[in-house]
Amino acid sequence: MKKKRNRQPRSKTATLILDYLYLLFGATIVALTFNLLLFPNKIASGGVSGISIITGHLFGIEPGFVQWGLNIPLFIAGVILLGRQFGLKTLVGTLYLPFVVILTKDLEPITHEPFLAALFGGIGVGVGIGFVFKGKASTGGTDLAARLYISIRV
Repeated sequence: MKKKRNRQPRSKTATLILDYLYLLFGATIVALTFNLLLFPNKIASGGVSGISIITGHLFGIEPGFVQWGLNIPLFIAGVILLGRQFGLKTLVGTLYLPFVVILTKDLEPITHEPFLAALFGGIGVGVGIGFVFKGKASTGGTDLAARLYISIRV
């Protein structure tokens, strides 16, 4: 018979700090995946980041700036529908992810093989967004739409 541990619940402050760490870690993974795999291989993964890849390659517009510009209406919807605390985390994610995209834009791609880039790019984005969601947050974009859907269903 297994002995149950008496775990003390985390304080609200500790939970909030952990949520922000998950958000920042996950957004960093997404941004690195974007610059190391998706953007250099012209793989438009969909949503806001996909649009930023297309505009970046067609018009030379910095993808991070496109991401910031398109996320504003989604951010407003998140604050209205999910509350101030979710809105603050989303604001951090919405600002942080494109910032890291801009900051790491000159890194050398991991591969120039589109199939590998698509495969590992999907894994990287999935893992990164998973951490962001574990922190009960969003980086804006279409993952915010998914988060809105999840919160309404639960």
